[in-house]
This record gives sequence, structure tokens and C-alpha cells, in this order.
Amino acid sequence: MPPHSMHVAALTLLGLLPAQPGERFPASLDARETAAYVAAHPAYNGRPLTVELWARIESAKSYNILVANETKASPTHWEIFTMPGSSVLAAYLPGNKPPQFEGRTSLNDGKWHYLAMVTDARSVRLYVDGREEAGGEVARPADLQPVPAPLFFGSLTERALSCDGAIGEVRLSSSARAISGPPERPMEADADTIGLWRFTEAPQDGKYAD
Repeated sequence: MPPHSMHVAALTLLGLLPAQPGERFPASLDARETAAYVAAHPAYNGRPLTVELWARIESAKSYNILVANETKASPTHWEIFTMPGSSVLAAYLPGNKPPQFEGRTSLNDGKWHYLAMVTDARSVRLYVDGREEAGGEVARPADLQPVPAPLFFGSLTERALSCDGAIGEVRLSSSARAISGPPERPMEADADTIGLWRFTEAPQDGKYAD
């Protein structure tokens, strides 16, 4: 994994949301109050790419941004979010044609869901709790030039939109992982992992370990 730490773009001191009885995570990133980010890295633009995360969404009143790489001005930007009104999972990748895919299951039930995006140079797939919800073939130019900017959790990189919910953990991989049911244990790092972040412990000096 790249030797990066995650910095807290703190709107509160820690941004950790204590767990309620029976919750999956002892604490989580409270995206209603705080976002977190890591510095730009070429690996986050690579293909194939798998993004997995555990998230809890509280409302459908607006877009809920879960993970966003670079700003929307970058051709290699990608973001995973839920749609306003329906709260279905969606992904936006402006360098692709078509650029956006949307799922079919409303997620604003206040429960933890295992969400994933698997993409390569020719396709995008979205998963909710292990079920494929959306996706298809895409056209993606091989010569896209990135506009480097941080990778954000719980917010757009521009900070224009955030998330009414919480994020428990996130894993990025440089492979097209097979997505099945929700993992029973915390996600682990392996040879394909390019980033693994758990929000279950308070950051030290404003940073989470990677």
C-alpha cells in the first residue's frame, strides 16, 4: 500500500460517531460533521479498480457523497454516492461514456450496507450487499490526463456536497474483485490492496492510519 496517512478535514474535533447497541462498528466517520482525505496518488486512477466500503445513510434529501477521487474538473475523477430522492447507489466517472450508473435499492434506512464499485477500461459494476445493482460496458480513452487532487471520504473534494450518514471502512484495490455477500469480518489488505482505511479508532494528530 502507498505509505499515506489520512488527514481529517475536521469540522468537529474527531468526527467519530459512537456506536449504538448492536452496531457493526464500534465507531465510524460521522460524515454529517466531518470529511477525511488522502493525498492524490496515481494508483487511485488505475484500471482495474475496486472500491469497497461500509456506509450508513440516514436520509435522501440530497446527494450523499461516499468516496470522491479528485475534483469534477478532472477527466479521471470518479465518485460513489447516493441519489437525492431515491437514495439509490450511483457512480459518476466523467471520463467514461456513459459517465453514470444508478442502482435500484433505496439505502436511506439507517442501516449499514456493504457497497462496491468494480471498474476496468471497458465496464463499471455497482453492488449493494453483494448483489449487482447496475452497470454496463463503457468507452474510456486511454490517454486521459488527471488533474491531481485528494481522495475524499464523506464529501466531494471541492467540499460542495457531503453525506448525511457514516462510513465504517473503505478498501481500494488494483484488481477487479469478485463481489459476493457482505464480509463477515473487517476487510483485510492483500497484494492487490492500494488503500485500506478503518474509521473505528480516533485519529492520532489528525490522521488515520493507512
